Amino acid sequence: MTEEGVEKKLPIEIKYKRLGERDKVNASDLYQVFYYSSILGKPDEPFRAIIIYPQTSSVLQVKELSFFLHQGPKERKIGTVRVVLVNISSLIEGLLELNKKSVMTEDNALLSLKWTIDQALSKNE
Repeated sequence: MTEEGVEKKLPIEIKYKRLGERDKVNASDLYQVFYYSSILGKPDEPFRAIIIYPQTSSVLQVKELSFFLHQGPKERKIGTVRVVLVNISSLIEGLLELNKKSVMTEDNALLSLKWTIDQALSKNE
């Protein structure tokens, strides 16, 4: 992804498992994207990452988690993780429908996934 001519890398982790109890993100999943962000990001900027989980609802859901570092009375935002809940069955059905029309290519599959991610990025901007 680029912004003002500067290339920025955004880690996107796609999970096969559902969210934990009460829709909580597992700490290990957060640690994983923190690690990716620390390698891909710039040390002087807050990190950004996306975790995509499957769900049964057909409504695309996006939750934003912000993280702060508390230093005495001050706090500084250190990053944001967007948690995206996607109905994988609906996504696959759409891809299969494209395949029936003989327009399914690897590029179309990637574009469909990119559209889902773009929807997640555009929410709460």
